[in-house]
Amino acid sequence: MMKNILLISASPRVGGNSDLLCDELAKGIVSNGNTYEKMNLAKMNIKPCLACNVCQGNGGNCIQKDDMSKIIEAYKRVDAVVFVTPLYFFNINAQLKIIMDRTYCEYQYGNEYVKFSFHKTAFIATCGRDSEVSFDTAIRGYKEYIKCLHDVTDVGMVLATSVLNKGDVVESKFMKEAYELGKKL
Repeated sequence: MMKNILLISASPRVGGNSDLLCDELAKGIVSNGNTYEKMNLAKMNIKPCLACNVCQGNGGNCIQKDDMSKIIEAYKRVDAVVFVTPLYFFNINAQLKIIMDRTYCEYQYGNEYVKFSFHKTAFIATCGRDSEVSFDTAIRGYKEYIKCLHDVTDVGMVLATSVLNKGDVVESKFMKEAYELGKKL
């Protein structure tokens, strides 16, 4: 059965290292007979959560009218989601954090969990440093986030070190890792 996977590229640098890994992962997805849709957050208008809690009393509907509705709609129809981000100061970037925060309106209201259609996630992150320890905070944030999403399991990660300049990832082992992760989804 064909699966549809959502790729959320949080890189503000289109064609940058994390975006290139996202594209390589997509090749792995397609090679396995599946489909994907990619949303590049740099090209979207998504505002941060206002913490107004209106959504908690109106059935989970956010009062902000922006491109987050496209992501929520995708969450309700895809089989898996891959979160792709560069690290900024040892953590996921602001673009991805906004997405996580904005799922609050759908995540829980009236003490009931809303189930998205996906049950698998994966994580790709890049950084300029040469140590995987640099990813500890980002990994912890990602894992805690998916705990909040009912019945969702992480199926793998690609943690690309020493890829600071645009294109550094092209000749690295991380491209193959991303491709293989795509096949696994």
